[in-house]
Amino acid sequence: MAIWRIKSSSKYDLIYLVSEHDAKKIDFVGESVAAHWQPVPVIFAHRENIPRSDFPWLSTGLLICNDRILKIIQPTIANDVEILPLQCDEETLYTINVIPLIDALDPSHANLEYSPTGFVAIKAHAFKPEMIAGKTLFKIPQRPRTIYATSRFMTLIEAHGLTGIRIIKKVWEE
Repeated sequence: MAIWRIKSSSKYDLIYLVSEHDAKKIDFVGESVAAHWQPVPVIFAHRENIPRSDFPWLSTGLLICNDRILKIIQPTIANDVEILPLQCDEETLYTINVIPLIDALDPSHANLEYSPTGFVAIKAHAFKPEMIAGKTLFKIPQRPRTIYATSRFMTLIEAHGLTGIRIIKKVWEE
């Protein structure tokens, strides 16, 4: 099993919130929001010579996709996410709220840096494999806005040649 830290890449197309007041609505930290979700209005930033991607960038810690991509990834990620519609005039878009907030970081094997006020940085990750078995996407309490992907998700992305996912780095391998 291997774990990657991922996010959308800003080198492709970008989308923006129509209203900055909606920023808190998309600040997902591993909690369900489906019961009170209202589609957030977004617009594409049309930048010259910038290609469209399968996962347009809106903000760090978010994954956005369209209908076509959703059909490809939903069967694999369905148990770990909420698929939430966005309001966009140009294309049907969804934001993917990664729900599992799992205390899977293994402090006895990870290299963690602390300050007098508490936890600061993960210098080297180590996970408890039994805590993330069967997951495709998850978050950890120490970094609730960071999305971690397992080999299942990364294999899916590579098999379909999907673009727009920025693989920050492989952070751990069992």
